Amino acid sequence: MRASRAARAGGAAGLPAALLLVGLCLAPAAPAQEPADAPAEEPEADANVCIGRARLRGSFARKTAEIEPGARAVLDLVARAIERDCGGKPILIEGHTDLAGDPGYNQQLSEERALAVKRYLVERGIPAEQLRTQGYGETRPLSTDPSPEAQALNRRVSFVVLEP
Repeated sequence: MRASRAARAGGAAGLPAALLLVGLCLAPAAPAQEPADAPAEEPEADANVCIGRARLRGSFARKTAEIEPGARAVLDLVARAIERDCGGKPILIEGHTDLAGDPGYNQQLSEERALAVKRYLVERGIPAEQLRTQGYGETRPLSTDPSPEAQALNRRVSFVVLEP
């Protein structure tokens, strides 16, 4: 099943576009042989997710490890995909922060964010022993632009499928 035009525009299932697209982008990327100017084909929502890395952006408000309501809906999709496709492979949950504030505080906050996501996934039936966590603080930003919108992209979690 391909993502609908409404889903790509946002608003489907009440999710903001950025969160919905990240949730769908857990699927494999389009083949590399496509020309750069060709429109990218949308990944299938039911594709196998256990092949590498995915990000969930806009997951947290500033200075908190509380998962945003829209991110919970995407994490429900992540939980179902892990359960369905990963066959018990270990998953590393990486926590990240924006660039504001003390680096020590940001390191602790990133660890708390990764743990919050782990707890959420465990509550959804993913075995705790399958999930590992790591906080990176502000050391791996997606953007160094100081604008609030750009810094919101840095407040995220990433999922990495590990080889057993």
